[in-house]
Amino acid sequence: MMPDKPLILFPKRSNATRKNLGGGSAKIKKPSFSRQVERVAPKLQRLQDNMNKIVLKNAPVGIEPEYALVLETAGSPDSFLGLFENSLQQCQG
Repeated sequence: MMPDKPLILFPKRSNATRKNLGGGSAKIKKPSFSRQVERVAPKLQRLQDNMNKIVLKNAPVGIEPEYALVLETAGSPDSFLGLFENSLQQCQG
């Protein structure tokens, strides 16, 4: 009886020399605090200058997309909202 599938014959194994394989991920370069301030401070200043126009909403219903600002936070949205409300009170107070 013939087998359904042919046999595959592999060559004898041999040890291969390892070259520099490379790969892996590159080290993540985080910007310094001063660089972050340099980049973000002007934008935050413009945001503070226009605080009286800001309305916070939990749902995007009825918001015109060109006027929406979506923020992605690293922590919980509640902690960000608390920080934002504190900043708003300081600007108004």
